[in-house]
Amino acid sequence: MILDAQVSARTNRRIDRRIKEAGFKIRAHPQEIDYHHERGLTGSALADVLSLGFLRHHQGVIISGPTGVGKTFLCCAIGMAAISKEYAVRYVRLSALFEEIAVARGAGAYMSYAAKLRSKDLLIIDDFALAPIPSRGSRELLDLLDDRIGTSSTMIASQVPVGSLHQSFEDATVADAVLDRIVHSSRRIEMKGESMRKLLAPPKEEE
Repeated sequence: MILDAQVSARTNRRIDRRIKEAGFKIRAHPQEIDYHHERGLTGSALADVLSLGFLRHHQGVIISGPTGVGKTFLCCAIGMAAISKEYAVRYVRLSALFEEIAVARGAGAYMSYAAKLRSKDLLIIDDFALAPIPSRGSRELLDLLDDRIGTSSTMIASQVPVGSLHQSFEDATVADAVLDRIVHSSRRIEMKGESMRKLLAPPKEEE
């Protein structure tokens, strides 16, 4: 019993450390996913992703849908499920990722930074293509994805439908290469509906 308690305590500490390292925007859990509002989510649609089969096969996930439908929450919930199975996860917004890469290159520490990202079993990139992706950024993204192909998984969340992502890149040639590495090997979850912030907002008091 003492040995079991020690093993459990070490596992919990390791999971807590990985949660902190992941940098989730939201502390979300799979059991908290809301299936009551019409958002294109069903238990069967998510079962395959939440079973983490995509991680075992080094595939990706693309979550798309309008603003406010819960893409970030869903990303973080899937990431939390992965950590509970002791996968290493990192969550980052695309704009922040570009900033981190620029800082690492300026400090002469890019190789170390890239190695840390490469070590993550799941890289979650949120707010993908929220703004036009510049040529320099798209090349950085291509290098990053090349490092992960066949060895780990990448999840992206975007307001832009998959069929329109190409138009978000300033460099069409690099866009082809980036999307080729993302789209064809990824499971897709297409969300819809009104903003959850609107649906869950308290009713306004009558004047």
